[in-house]
Amino acid sequence: MEAQRAWCRTDAIPGKALKPNTPQAFSTAAIDTHIPVSNGAGTVKTVRTHQHNSCVSLGGIKMSKTRYKKTNPRVALLAEDLKTRSRENDAPIWRDIAEYMERPKRSHARVNVGNISRYTREGETIVVPGKVLGAGDIHHPVVVGAFDFSEGAQAKIIDAGGECITIEELVTSNPAGSNVRIIR
Repeated sequence: MEAQRAWCRTDAIPGKALKPNTPQAFSTAAIDTHIPVSNGAGTVKTVRTHQHNSCVSLGGIKMSKTRYKKTNPRVALLAEDLKTRSRENDAPIWRDIAEYMERPKRSHARVNVGNISRYTREGETIVVPGKVLGAGDIHHPVVVGAFDFSEGAQAKIIDAGGECITIEELVTSNPAGSNVRIIR
C-alpha cells in the first residue's frame, strides 16, 4: 500500500490541499468515487476506488501475490532435497513430488490402504505425497513411500508383507525414481 500511496493523489476534500503520502489523502475518499492516479511518468488516469476500513484499494493497480514459506521444516527440507535429487539424477518424478509437497497441507494427498490395494500390483513401489490412512484392506505386498502413515495403515501394509518407508528413504534407495508410481 505504501508504494501505491506514493503515486496517488486525490481531490476528495474540496478546499484542502492533501499531501500524497498521508493517510488522510486515502481514508477520506467516499465509497465508489473516482480519483486521478499518476503513474510517475506524468500521465494521469482516473480509477474507481473502494473504501474498506479506512483504506482505499485502487482498481486497475496490480499487487504482487504474497508467497508464504512452509512452517514445517521437514516439508521445506524435503521439497528442496527432492528438487536437488531430481536435477542431479534427471528424475522428474522427484520434482513432481516436491511440487505436491510445496502446496498447502489441505491439498496434500490422503490415500486409504484400500485404494493402494485396488490400484497396485504385487511387489510394486509407490509414493504418496501426503498421508496413508488405514481404511480398507490390502492383500499383496507393496513398498509404500509416504510423508506420513497412520498406525492402522502401517500395520495393514506390514501384515500384508509390504514395507512402509518415508519419502526421504525412498529417494535414497532409488535416486533415479525408476519403477515408482505416484498415487494421490
